[in-house]
Amino acid sequence: MEQVSRALNIGPKDIVVLVGGGGKTTIISRLNQELLSLGFKIVITTTAMMYPPLNNHAGLVIIDKATDWQRDLIRVSNLSKYVYVGKGVSPEGKLTGLSTLEVQQMWELNCADIFLIEGDGARGRAFKAPRMHEPVIPGIATIVVPVIGIDCIGKPLSEEFFHVPGQVSALTGICLGASVTESDIARVLMHSGGYRKGLPPKARWVPFINKVESRADEIKALNLARMLIDGGTEQVLIGAAGHKDPVRFVCPDDLKEVF
Repeated sequence: MEQVSRALNIGPKDIVVLVGGGGKTTIISRLNQELLSLGFKIVITTTAMMYPPLNNHAGLVIIDKATDWQRDLIRVSNLSKYVYVGKGVSPEGKLTGLSTLEVQQMWELNCADIFLIEGDGARGRAFKAPRMHEPVIPGIATIVVPVIGIDCIGKPLSEEFFHVPGQVSALTGICLGASVTESDIARVLMHSGGYRKGLPPKARWVPFINKVESRADEIKALNLARMLIDGGTEQVLIGAAGHKDPVRFVCPDDLKEVF
């Protein structure tokens, strides 16, 4: 088992975008902890919406055209271990998302070694299919991580378990209320309107099957990983971001031993 940052091979100058559902916020928190321990400076932001930090170690910068936000970001990044950046704050207390141009402008300030970005929202659900305007992935992204909560497998296609279930239905053809299978999830991930949409040409695409906490979960995750790899995916991560040893690699040679 590996640390998430090591499994993703994250290093200086990486811009990591997480999309999908089933634990993006947990994974970003985990990555932040791991990368800080290695001495990296981190900026955490969103092109959708996300909750701000809940501790005093993080800096917070709001991009406001009426202020010199570039100066503020450099100042705060020099004072804080890591910095959250948003465009504003929504009525529900979430940071609102930056445009891809604003992300690029921040990156050009050289205020951090690594950016961690939420590229869409799922309202806490285990999975979602991207809508027409999603995901929002900056063209400078180097790693894109679609996240899947394994607990969505076998669940009915409803708002209880899926964000905007109608979009999952549109991409897969399954009816609302029907039980969702590994094949359905793989179809969304690999669909031209799914999670390869908007992928920068040079970015690595590494799905993360999260919340795998039992042998039954692992069997489902390996089955999904096999489908993704059969579809041309080079690597899939399987694990539970909240655990001490969170992930394992899955590549074609691994699957030969299982199936």
